[in-house]
Amino acid sequence: VRRVLEGAAVAGDPFDVELAAAAADAPEEAVLGCVDELLAADLIRPTDQPRRFRFRHPLVRHAVYEGAGGGWRLGAHARAAATLEARGATPGQRAHHVERAARPGDPATVDLLAEAAAEVAPTAPATAAGWYEAALRLLPGGAEHATRRMTLLGARGQALVSAGRPVEARAVLRQVLAMLPRDAAEERVRVIE
Repeated sequence: VRRVLEGAAVAGDPFDVELAAAAADAPEEAVLGCVDELLAADLIRPTDQPRRFRFRHPLVRHAVYEGAGGGWRLGAHARAAATLEARGATPGQRAHHVERAARPGDPATVDLLAEAAAEVAPTAPATAAGWYEAALRLLPGGAEHATRRMTLLGARGQALVSAGRPVEARAVLRQVLAMLPRDAAEERVRVIE
């Protein structure tokens, strides 16, 4: 029951049974039995949607999530991301789990996080800025990735501007200016605007 509760904490709040089962690495039939026990203990509650439940309180979810082992959480997020991918979820729907299970230097993860950030930037620029930052952390160093790094930094700077965080945006955009060649006047103007 505890493992299912931890899987639910990884899956989100509210969570659906299938994603919680995947995160917990448990068969769905067993998870349904555990859901009954968790409902009886008033740790989770039903929602208006079938097969979706929510935690009694955000603090309960937080405590359960933090109580799970760090290595186990990595695997649980990877399983949740794989399940969402199999469902055909958008990059924005998968990014939360992908970011938490990411391996540094994985170009597919960097691409997914950048796509997710671009997807949510118009409505959630602060979230987009965070996903661009995660993509930058995962991007390998080296000259061969300099253009990609500059593109991600520029996009992060714009997301920070949209999120109303001008001081952070200015610092990021200054990094972009420092990376641009001195004779790249047109690109410099675009960054300054």
